[in-house]
Amino acid sequence: NPRPPQRQCPGQAQAPAHIGERPVAGHPLRQLAASQGITQRASRRANGTSNLGGARILSVQNKDNSIFRLRYRYDLGTWNDKKLAIAAQYLSFLGTDKKSAEDITKEFYKIACSFTISAGPEYTTVTIEGLQENFSKGVALFENLLANCKADEKALTSLKARLTKSRTDAKANKGAIMTGLTNYARFGSSNPFNYTLSDAELNGLTADELVSKLHNLNNYSHQILYYGPQSLAALGL
Repeated sequence: NPRPPQRQCPGQAQAPAHIGERPVAGHPLRQLAASQGITQRASRRANGTSNLGGARILSVQNKDNSIFRLRYRYDLGTWNDKKLAIAAQYLSFLGTDKKSAEDITKEFYKIACSFTISAGPEYTTVTIEGLQENFSKGVALFENLLANCKADEKALTSLKARLTKSRTDAKANKGAIMTGLTNYARFGSSNPFNYTLSDAELNGLTADELVSKLHNLNNYSHQILYYGPQSLAALGL
């Protein structure tokens, strides 16, 4: 029976160069690149693309309003690592050593920005959006959270309880049952629908291993898509 396609294993991804400790001034995305040992030199092109180290940046200008949307698409998904979906959900519950999760939520609210993160079968996607005038603040706030999020056992216990309830509810959901049956008919007993953590594996997850996955996310190759009122050149990219 067909199994979900096997992509590059997380352990096979190329690791970044040595991470230096010297703070880097300038644009948040350049700080991110430099923290990974990536060159800050960007090769600009007239068609709205740019290369920032190992990440390709694509841009589409928003001519209607002052809203931006920045999307990171990482070449890593749940077919590589089933725990990644849980780690993505866990991030919203976390703070850093200097700010609580509540403090970070309030800061995003104050600058009229927000972020989402989700892990699909082949890719993990982060979206940051808000007012263009707060672009740098929003991006820096998220990148700081991703790099410095701190394990929280209480938050993980709460997340596990929510996921367990969701699984129980799904067993009585006709739509979910039909999706499961359709996948079984197409692929057999091993299929995308049930390619997920068992209850035992879910309960065995630790806060430290999930946080480690989040901290390492930027180690993987990714693309960046900017949609907003400014050009890449104006953003310093």
